[in-house]
Amino acid sequence: MTSAGYLYRIQGKGTFVSKSKVSQNVKFSDIELHSLDTEKVQVISIEEANDPQILKELGLSANATYYKIIRVRSFDKIPFLVHITHLPKKLVKEPIAKDLSTYASVYERVRKDFDIDLFSLASVETNEIVFPDDPELLHLLQLSFREPAVKQIKHSYLPDGSIAEYIVSYKHWKYFKTKIEVEAE
Repeated sequence: MTSAGYLYRIQGKGTFVSKSKVSQNVKFSDIELHSLDTEKVQVISIEEANDPQILKELGLSANATYYKIIRVRSFDKIPFLVHITHLPKKLVKEPIAKDLSTYASVYERVRKDFDIDLFSLASVETNEIVFPDDPELLHLLQLSFREPAVKQIKHSYLPDGSIAEYIVSYKHWKYFKTKIEVEAE
């Protein structure tokens, strides 16, 4: 792709879509390396929080709160992805259900409670390779110290422009694969 001029690399910064090819459609796809019917999701925790940085990411006022939902996706008992989802309180039906498994699919929960399809919303996602040092994250992904993970950051936007979700996910490096497709001119 770089030799065709669609992408360019900057050492230490990443790979970017060339401005000369911006008008062309470029499709990036995650490729799952396992069968989706073997996948399980475990909800680790749901808590109301008010971290100033997350409030800023959600576009909320400094005195607001949001819900932080931590989930682990696995297949064949192998954890491969940790989602840390931050939702504005307006997208979480209160009180929180005692059975946390009802939040295994945040998108399904929001669709049922508010008739909002988060899949269809505009979103922006970035991916980067990181070396996590958080002991809980390393434990959840069964990573050894200094093993890499793919950090995925995603913001989704409601039709009024407000932020519907801010997700920080960490994917085990062994289970990350991306496909890039470019339409012919």
